[in-house]
Amino acid sequence: MEAQLNHDVSLEGRTVLLPAVSAGNVGQLAVDLLIATCGLASAGHVRDSANVLPCVGNNPYIEGGAECSTEMQFYSGFKDDIIVLQQRAPPMLGRQEQAAQALASFFRQHGVEKVVVLGSYSNALPGQDSSSGPALPRYRVSDESAFGSMPNVEWQQLEEIDPLTDKAYTDLILPPWPFWRACEAVGLPVMLLMLAVSEGDNRGDAMRLASCALEALDTKEKGSEPPSRWVVPPSWIVFGRQSAIY
Repeated sequence: MEAQLNHDVSLEGRTVLLPAVSAGNVGQLAVDLLIATCGLASAGHVRDSANVLPCVGNNPYIEGGAECSTEMQFYSGFKDDIIVLQQRAPPMLGRQEQAAQALASFFRQHGVEKVVVLGSYSNALPGQDSSSGPALPRYRVSDESAFGSMPNVEWQQLEEIDPLTDKAYTDLILPPWPFWRACEAVGLPVMLLMLAVSEGDNRGDAMRLASCALEALDTKEKGSEPPSRWVVPPSWIVFGRQSAIY
């Protein structure tokens, strides 16, 4: 795994926020919102040519910008102890475990203190009634002493068993669970923030998950308020023109 960070950027002692490439890509969308709304700046990139598909494109946060974006790119601008890693490409077929192990080992070697993963899972359960409104966010932590108590009492701890497969979540092969196992193997504390989602337009889910991330990370400066409107990056505009602020 190769990394190139800006000369003034270090991962030592920091919390890394990153998405799981999972159902509905809600984690990636939530990270997009945080980068665009909070005005985070590119801080370097990491490349795992053996396990993660390459991806290069235009800067997704500046319309008409000349900079390029890559498959795994760091952004900074939160509190000094937090850095964001946006992952835009999935692992290669059959390389989920290897990709997770390589990333967890990279974080450990560079002194990362803990990681927070934004993810989602399918709520397509037989006979499920969606009329009661959106499901509450779920969380799971590998080491409570590293994160402390969750700040929102309405959040629910993720249950042990996946109702779709009747298997323990931690045994599943789909993200974010390979990364969870890899972090535990190297002794890196990890927190998952998860939403149950359906197929379709997941922008609203992404906004909810991004709000959860801000609250869990306690990014607010003293006396400040959380974002009242989310800035949607230009890369979200697929058909025609629409407002870039929700």
